Amino acid sequence: MICEKCNSEMIYFTKFQSCGWKCPKCNWSFVTSNIDPKDMDDTQYTLTISACKTADKLAIRTMSKAGKLSVVEARNAILSGYTFTGLNARDTAEIAKALAECGINHTILPVFPYEY
Repeated sequence: MICEKCNSEMIYFTKFQSCGWKCPKCNWSFVTSNIDPKDMDDTQYTLTISACKTADKLAIRTMSKAGKLSVVEARNAILSGYTFTGLNARDTAEIAKALAECGINHTILPVFPYEY
């Protein structure tokens, strides 16, 4: 994109919930909202992890942090299964990403339309 004021190449940027184009020479810019759809989603999600036969340290630490559980509670939750209820879309995405990164199988209901 070319700057309307000085004809220089503009730079695209995103910051917080805004995005736009800015000229590095004359600082002319235009900005608009860039709100993540997860922040606008009012759906209450349920995330359920499947029971696992073993629980390694990373999985226990991840589950402990995600569920605000003690280490023993987190280990037991992994071994027997666990359900998070009443999650908003942002929390669902963050928890699902952390669980997926350490190999904990889970399901989300209703269907979660976002990537995590």
